[in-house]
Amino acid sequence: MTLQSRRAVLGMTAAAMIVALPSARTAAVSAALEHVRTGRPVTGHLARRVDDIAPSARETKDLPGDWVENTVRTHVTRLRRTPAGGRAFEGAAVPAHASLDTGKVRFDRI
Repeated sequence: MTLQSRRAVLGMTAAAMIVALPSARTAAVSAALEHVRTGRPVTGHLARRVDDIAPSARETKDLPGDWVENTVRTHVTRLRRTPAGGRAFEGAAVPAHASLDTGKVRFDRI
């Protein structure tokens, strides 16, 4: 059942759950890490996404563990707190991680 049909059939006015499912190997994540690493500006179609992701990359740069993974997890957490359409997701966004190597999805603790 799609979100649209669920709204129509059940009379729901909002999504019950939104799954934020980024991949760590996207061009936007790579570009954001490179931008934070070198300070070089990003132009073109990735500039806006890099601006969105870069704060998470900066926040996690010196943390232990994988910088890419830490950046993606922190970015998803930030998305959960970002107002959408005038109101926050209010806990409806669930962070998850998709592995391009295995095709598996891992839901992160929130």
